[in-house]
Amino acid sequence: MLALGVIEHFTYGQVRDAFTNIHRMLAPDGVFLFDVPDIPVWCRYVVDYFEGRDIPFTIDHVFSTLYGWQRWPGDEHKSGWWRANLEEELRRAEFQDLTFGVEVLLDQGHMRNRFLRPQDAHIYCRAVKGAVAAGVA
Repeated sequence: MLALGVIEHFTYGQVRDAFTNIHRMLAPDGVFLFDVPDIPVWCRYVVDYFEGRDIPFTIDHVFSTLYGWQRWPGDEHKSGWWRANLEEELRRAEFQDLTFGVEVLLDQGHMRNRFLRPQDAHIYCRAVKGAVAAGVA
């Protein structure tokens, strides 16, 4: 299952429900690939900008990444993520194997321009549903 540019558009409660349902729908050893903006990095860009330091994007781009581009209804961000809270939610949904880094998507042949721009900070994740133990449903 693949969700690029999706998770941040859900509230935290909706994300919890989504992760639980994705885990339920996946076959044993099924893979869920997704990404979210790396909120601490984007917040650092805001602070740097207002303290007079250079940032890799316009401040409008930074705020759009934080709050959504708001081009149409639903194009707002309702949750913000950093690795530790993302791991916590995935573990709560019973995902067993978590791998982070843009390679998890590139290795599967997925490509977006931002994958090649480290300053366009996102958390890229591969979450695997553990295999069902023998004789256990």
